[in-house]
Amino acid sequence: MKVLIISHNSFSTFQSMGKTFCTLFSQFKKEELCQLYIYPTIPDVPFCDSFYRITDKDVLKFFRTFRVKGTVIQPEDVNESQHNLFENPKDLSVYRNKKNKTVFRTLARDFLWQITPWFNASLKKWLREQNITHIFVSPGGYKFVYDIALKCAKFLNAPIVTYVCDEYFFVDKRTRIIEKIQDYLFKKKMSQLMKKTSTIVTISEEMKNLYEPFFNRPTEVVMTGSSFPITESPKEINEIKELTYMGNLSCNRYVSLCEIGDALDEINQKNNESYILKIYTGEKNLAILDELAKRKSIKMMGFITGEEFNLVFHSAQCLLHVEAFDEKSIDYVKNSISTKIADSLGSGIPLLAYGPSNIASIRHLMRNNSAFCIDNKNVLKESLLFYLKMPIVNRTQIVKNALIAARKFHDLKIVGESICHLLTNKIENVI
Repeated sequence: MKVLIISHNSFSTFQSMGKTFCTLFSQFKKEELCQLYIYPTIPDVPFCDSFYRITDKDVLKFFRTFRVKGTVIQPEDVNESQHNLFENPKDLSVYRNKKNKTVFRTLARDFLWQITPWFNASLKKWLREQNITHIFVSPGGYKFVYDIALKCAKFLNAPIVTYVCDEYFFVDKRTRIIEKIQDYLFKKKMSQLMKKTSTIVTISEEMKNLYEPFFNRPTEVVMTGSSFPITESPKEINEIKELTYMGNLSCNRYVSLCEIGDALDEINQKNNESYILKIYTGEKNLAILDELAKRKSIKMMGFITGEEFNLVFHSAQCLLHVEAFDEKSIDYVKNSISTKIADSLGSGIPLLAYGPSNIASIRHLMRNNSAFCIDNKNVLKESLLFYLKMPIVNRTQIVKNALIAARKFHDLKIVGESICHLLTNKIENVI
């Protein structure tokens, strides 16, 4: 068996999707994996026998050189000390700039990939050399990645497994004509891929219940595995004075963090306390960063990766997960389970969650009583103070529940074996 993974991101230890791939394919040998991806990054883990990278820059160069040249990356080219999101730091501002994610630029990006000869002799040669038997695609929210998967599958005559971990198809908040056009084209292309998909893999039961009946394709739930070994017992944390949030601030999560900051400010002032919230993020939006900085209890710690990330994560007194309460943000994440949850549950560190209970991440924690969850904005301050003053024995019991949930749903071996079993036994070619 040889699996081709098609995605935006490469395997990595420093990016959410890259880490997810490491858990999903943890039980495979590198000779059984190869990857085609589009972000201008270099993997820092030699998970695959070979990588092939085609970036947006490669596509744009066609108009100057009249060719699209991809890059073959072998295991010996993997840079295990490379812990930056992008190979060229200048690319960070391009891919993180919201102006480059407008409807017009998204349509233009899809169009460029459609008219340029990226599916050329070089890529076909690499694909033939890999002896691929299966395709595992994580397509995301851009139409051209679906085209990549369909063309590769037809060329290889290989069955497709489509991985859905974020909501794109059933979210419909577009109002302008141009947005409706983009939405129509995207959903049409996603439907084409699903018709050729042998099995859909979703990250939650909620997502399975949407996709399986709508697309009439077999659907399996495989949750994200923990990137770290699951600890044996709760860590001894006698007192919580610091909350630690690590991750992105998208989908208005920063609003919930501001609300927690406001509550901590009030608690500190009224009770003569010194609680703080440390936020580690790569967010570049100055308006968001300025808003967070208005709260005295919030300390912005910047972006960290690699060993520094591991050290900060495992030394936290209390980890924090948040979701936003506005309707639009809820629609985008309500059926997804954050990839950070797996690591948090398996860490043995107390986990505090703040967000609406109709989001799968919060519901997953509530069902397993594996975190202290606050799902009502009106009682945030009181609930926070209650948790921060909670007797150690009560807090420890919640952490014990978290470890049980981590072993049941997020164990690296269980997750990896689920994907291995699926690809080995349940795949039929429908190309």
